[in-house]
Amino acid sequence: QCWRELMRVLDTPRDNYKKKYTEIMMRRVLGRSFIYERELHAILGPLRRAVEELKRCKHADD
Repeated sequence: QCWRELMRVLDTPRDNYKKKYTEIMMRRVLGRSFIYERELHAILGPLRRAVEELKRCKHADD
């Protein structure tokens, strides 16, 4: 549910099919200890955007 909220706030991915796929992939990844390279890249994209957004908010407050 937190992952879904993060994707909604970041508006990523914009394609509904990809949103559903990413949500399913996250549930599966969190259920096991080994993840594939493609899954890793799918996770890193939204996390990178979240970090960038947090940095923008921090600089806006300064």
